[in-house]
Amino acid sequence: MTRRTIAVALALSLMLVGAAARGDARSDARARKIFREAEVHFNLQEFEKALSLYKQAYKLKPLPGFLFNIGQCQRYLGQYQEALFSYRIYLARMKDPPNRAQVEGLIKETEGLFARQQAGENPEPPKPPPRAVEPQEPDRPIEPEPEPDPNSFENRGPRALPVWVGISVTAGLLAAGVVTGQMAHSRAEEYADEATSVPRRRDLKDSGESLRTASIVGFSLAGASAIATTVYYLLVYEPARRAWRERRTLTLSPSPGGLTLSGAF
Repeated sequence: MTRRTIAVALALSLMLVGAAARGDARSDARARKIFREAEVHFNLQEFEKALSLYKQAYKLKPLPGFLFNIGQCQRYLGQYQEALFSYRIYLARMKDPPNRAQVEGLIKETEGLFARQQAGENPEPPKPPPRAVEPQEPDRPIEPEPEPDPNSFENRGPRALPVWVGISVTAGLLAAGVVTGQMAHSRAEEYADEATSVPRRRDLKDSGESLRTASIVGFSLAGASAIATTVYYLLVYEPARRAWRERRTLTLSPSPGGLTLSGAF
């Protein structure tokens, strides 16, 4: 019973590690897709749609930079009180924002608009400054950008293959330990039966001891594999994954409305 409990605990821990890795990857991909959709609506000044999408992305991936764009959308929609809250939370969550002076200026401006709104003046929401670009014919054909290498660390991040191999090996060893343990247990029950003949008992004793030893070895190797996999995940894979994600952190760049969130993660 003790071996079964240990086996179940090891299996559950490895399943949780694998599920956490898969869940993070799915959340990142979903948030990245929603962010790109929000950027399209923001650039088209469709601020209600952009605001809804930025909020969805923030729930999936609570990066402080999202709060700035949420505040921008709220300010352009005339939601001054909500915008003030978003700006202030952004400054509180961001350790050293590169646009602190601009955000503080936006807070001061929005406070004035909110005061006028409270006084019943109903001021018109600010609008992003227009930006006109004259089309120009290129003097030579535009060369396509080189295709990114999908196998580079920058694009694929750390490989999770060793983690899955460790989980598979541990699961296989656990299964072998359970099967041989059950076989040893059945032989022990037959050995204890008074109707079993003496020669048969000798065979059962020898084979039972061998199966019991194999079961112990299987559980021991499964434990070692689980520990090694967990150590690799916590000390190698997870730090490398965090470093990769930090390299691809969203950044703030100039836009018609001040700063906008850009980049990949």
